Amino acid sequence: MATDMFTIALDPARALLRIDLAGYWDAPTMDRFEADMPAALARLRDLAGSTSCLIDASDFPVQGRDIADRHARLLAGLEGAMADHVAVVVPGALVRSQARRIADTPRRFFSDTRAAMDWLTAARAA
Repeated sequence: MATDMFTIALDPARALLRIDLAGYWDAPTMDRFEADMPAALARLRDLAGSTSCLIDASDFPVQGRDIADRHARLLAGLEGAMADHVAVVVPGALVRSQARRIADTPRRFFSDTRAAMDWLTAARAA
């Protein structure tokens, strides 16, 4: 599932769901994301063993209140379906702050993708 604003890709061999977010979203983009996320998480949860999710928000600026609120509602509704280990790559403190506010799911924040993937790999091996 890909658009110019987000990509959701499952790597079954690594039990990894990768979500790339970009740009300043409008309501139709959020509509598509809300439609795609539950199915992607369901496919991830169907895999055996420990699961991981990498959310790369390095090109995802702080969003407007409506979009941020919709992200929060979506994540709250998907709480039990989320991966065992979630790493979020953010461009800075402001986006990290918004990401922390919109979801209560356990996750770690990173400033680069390599560090995030290293942590996910170690977490799965533990």
